[in-house]
Amino acid sequence: MTPIGAYRLALMTAVQTECKSMRRAWTVLAAVGFTNFQMAMTLSMAFVIFPDLERDFPGASSATLSWAVNIFTIVGASTLVLGAALAKRWGDKLALLTGTGLFTASSIAAALSPGVALLIGCRTGQALGSSLIIPSGAALLYREFPIAKRGVAVTAQMTIGALGAAAGPSLGGFLINAGSWRWAFWINLPLGLVAFTVVALTVKDVPARSTARLPDAASSVLLTAGVGLAVLALVQSTAWGWADPRTFASLVGGIVLLVVVVRRSVHHPRPLLELALLHNTRFRMGNTALSLLSASVFGFLLTGVLFLTDVWDYSIQRAGLLTTPLFASTAVMSVVSNRIAVRVGLRSVLLCGGAVWATGTLWLAFALGPKPSPGSWLVGTFTLGAGSGMLWGSMLVVSLDTLPTDALAAATSLSQTMQNIGSTIGVAFMITMLGATAVGEVGRFPEMWICSAIATFVAASICAAAAADRSASVSRPRQRSTR
Repeated sequence: MTPIGAYRLALMTAVQTECKSMRRAWTVLAAVGFTNFQMAMTLSMAFVIFPDLERDFPGASSATLSWAVNIFTIVGASTLVLGAALAKRWGDKLALLTGTGLFTASSIAAALSPGVALLIGCRTGQALGSSLIIPSGAALLYREFPIAKRGVAVTAQMTIGALGAAAGPSLGGFLINAGSWRWAFWINLPLGLVAFTVVALTVKDVPARSTARLPDAASSVLLTAGVGLAVLALVQSTAWGWADPRTFASLVGGIVLLVVVVRRSVHHPRPLLELALLHNTRFRMGNTALSLLSASVFGFLLTGVLFLTDVWDYSIQRAGLLTTPLFASTAVMSVVSNRIAVRVGLRSVLLCGGAVWATGTLWLAFALGPKPSPGSWLVGTFTLGAGSGMLWGSMLVVSLDTLPTDALAAATSLSQTMQNIGSTIGVAFMITMLGATAVGEVGRFPEMWICSAIATFVAASICAAAAADRSASVSRPRQRSTR
């Protein structure tokens, strides 16, 4: 063979190998994306099923039923780092299969739950499954995609999750209208079987790192208990009263346990939370903003559905359909805002996003009354979605873009933990403010939405202040975790 022929053969072989590798990478993205779609759909669907839970369990208070929503984020926040460590020890494929199986089995058990306590336990199982799915799926994507195309893969994964979140309210409303809230969990049986099969057949296994050491498991338990006690104090404050010893003991106990977690994370050789990352100013300010944004957005989602069903007496199916535009416009605006940020800068996008969200919530607070006005609602929710889409991605960029590559995994875990805690506190705060508002009364809904407007604009301003220092942050030597 001539040198030219050998060169052509080598080139063709390289091209074929690369094409085969990319086909496998996109197949893995489809498998991982399907699991993310299922989780995001279930998370957004949980807010739609809340009114039906109130009807099915009339003896349970709203504060008690809120645990069916909150326990998922509480447990997810405290076990995500452990899930990442287990994925390394077991191997990413086994961890993803185990997480998908656990998530699906817990969904079936939830659909069969005869009472609130067992339902909350099943939601805990779903959270444990998600803590295995999220880190193992991310690791698989990073392994399969070359560095130049990882950004495309991550964006595609986030888009799939956004589509799942957008489908959750409308699909949940349809299922509840056709059957009951239990159908919203039964849907995870076929989805879980498909996800499990696709992962089993398409994802390539890699040797597990059986010597990988687990982080501080005691901190995970303490974090769950600490956040749980703080939330308990909030949601029960209406029934117990702030002067009640149970409220005081729960609040103080929760704070003490969280302080213990912080101390253990500072001094433990394998901390649950890499708090040293908070020395990076942009990471600290960005995640403070993300936590506030999570509290605002998830708090609004719950109260929005309750307003539609309790004040306007809409069916859950109709409430789900009217909530969908918020998720849909968030997904669309997330893509658009990335291009806008390139032209005008992250700071401008953040401030604009905060102002747009605040405009939407204030519009709902002052324009809506006891008489149904779906047109006014849609104007407000589309506006909220546009603001939300401008904020999430921009805040993540501000939080992570000055960190070294080897700190991104720990930084992402810490960031998601803080966001989960923020969303949990937001839902608990809104339940507390709602109090004993009677069905059919506007009550304190406007006040809650005004709080959401203020919190989101403050979050956007904090992150914009960090974004303004971007050039200085990039020019300085990047800080590395001390661990």
